[in-house]
Order: sequence, then structure tokens, then C-alpha cells
Amino acid sequence: MIEQLGLIFITLIPIGLVVLFSICLLRSFKMAPRSENEKHYQDPMTKSRKPFP
Repeated sequence: MIEQLGLIFITLIPIGLVVLFSICLLRSFKMAPRSENEKHYQDPMTKSRKPFP
């Protein structure tokens, strides 16, 4: 029983670290382009909206 728990912890800890690391990497890669895209998309939208009214 104790050996099984040890094996479970030994296998789960690296998997959890990899998952957390991948989530952090995905967030960092997604957040940077999003902020740039928001800047690029917000400027044309405001410029295109101003002439209509």
C-alpha cells in the first residue's frame, strides 16, 4: 500500500509540474499576441466608427 502511494506520487508530481508549466507557457504565448491584437484591432475599429455618425 505504501509502495503504491509512493509510486503514485512519483508519477503524479512530474505530470502535474509539466501540466502547470505548459499552462503557464500557453498563457504567456496567448496573452502577448492578444494584447497586440487588441491594440491593432481597437485602433481601426475606433477610426472606422468615428466617420459613420
